[in-house]
Formats: sequence, C-alpha cells, structure tokens
Amino acid sequence: KISCLDAAKFTHQTMKQLSGTVLFSATLTPLDYFKQLLSENEGEHIILPSPFKQENLNLIFMDKVDTYYQNRNSSISSIVETIDIMVKAKVGNYIIFFPSYQYLKMVLDKVKETVHDYLIVGQEKDMLLSERELIISLFDESENSKVGFFVMGGMFSEGIDFIGDKLSGVIIVG
Repeated sequence: KISCLDAAKFTHQTMKQLSGTVLFSATLTPLDYFKQLLSENEGEHIILPSPFKQENLNLIFMDKVDTYYQNRNSSISSIVETIDIMVKAKVGNYIIFFPSYQYLKMVLDKVKETVHDYLIVGQEKDMLLSERELIISLFDESENSKVGFFVMGGMFSEGIDFIGDKLSGVIIVG
C-alpha cells in the first residue's frame, strides 16, 4: 500500500531544483489548495479561458433517475433508454461513465439484450494497455456509432484526447 497524504514536501523540492514548472489541469481547483499542496504557495500562476465554445456545450441533467446504490436495479431501464435516445439522435461516438464496475456490468448486460445499431465496447478490470489502445482506436472512425462503457477514475477517464468529431457525447452516471 502506498499513501501520500501531503505531496508538497516532494513536489516542492523537485520544483525548486528546476528552472521552471508548468502544471495544467481542468481539475486544479480550488487553486489556493493545490498551490499550497504542490509548491508550498511559491510561484506564479495564470488562469486561461477555455478554448471550447460555450455554445457547443449541451449539458443535460437527468435528476429523476435514482442511482443510489440501493436503487441501482430500478435505474437500469432509464439509463439504457437515455443511452439509446442519445445515440439515435446523432451518429457519433459516446462514452458512458459509471461509478463502479458492478454498475457498469449491470447496465451493459441490459444494453446487450436490446437491439441496437451501434458498436458497444466495455472496460474490464485488469485491462492491458494494448487493450485500452485498441478500444481508443475504435473511436478514430465516426461513420458508425460506438458507445464505450467505462469506469470513472479508470484508465479511460484521464489523459485521452478525442480531437474533432471523435466524441459526440458523454453520460456520467452517478
């Protein structure tokens, strides 16, 4: 088990040895907290505006679907219906993120029971990097719809850029 509750003593020493360090992420907020954690409050910072056009964002909340752990079984049909509606609305590539492998499998099994005209790919525990890269490569083509079922915080949720039309939408279940 590896635990690192305060990385500042390690990151600060490393940053002091360098002539400069650039940290960037959409998740370095609140900034004061991360500046203290990573650099013991030393250094300058800038905040840049998002390069993405706000009018291209269509954020929809489905607050009538109860995804609490004890109610997950009753949420599956609504989630499957939502996925189907989204994919039928526009041909493209979509990702569905789940809070656990168990919940992902419950919904994925239900989706596989229904008739659909899109490719389904799903994350599994202990996937190899080569398997991840193969799944990501499927999203290079956007003529036919593909839906990826992935776990939040897993290997498909960070460090992947879907440039251009490689990704049409995301559903976050939680």
